[in-house]
Amino acid sequence: MAALASFGAVDAAIFVAGMVLSGFAFQLFTASDKNGQLGTHVFTLRKDGLHQQTPFEETLNQWRGIYSIIASKHCLYIRLNWYLFHIIPAGAFTSRADFDRFSRLALELWTDATKSP
Repeated sequence: MAALASFGAVDAAIFVAGMVLSGFAFQLFTASDKNGQLGTHVFTLRKDGLHQQTPFEETLNQWRGIYSIIASKHCLYIRLNWYLFHIIPAGAFTSRADFDRFSRLALELWTDATKSP
């Protein structure tokens, strides 16, 4: 009986994993500039937060609401919560110095906002 329950649990796990992967694949293959999932994103560092603008929307994430910011050699990772990130590649800037300046300022603004009471 225990073996039958184990096989049922494995089948259920495989089914759920397949559904999740199918959902990701569907989103990937239906993404386009027209539905806002892809396209040009313009990020602006402001005193009150990280401003993002696309052809379809505009958002402001306040610094205190951002979970973490990690600068690497290739990207700036801005973590909004446990599963959602803005990834800003160094190649999006006209020079390495511009990317470094942007990353440094983002970290500074976020650190200042999260330190204050």
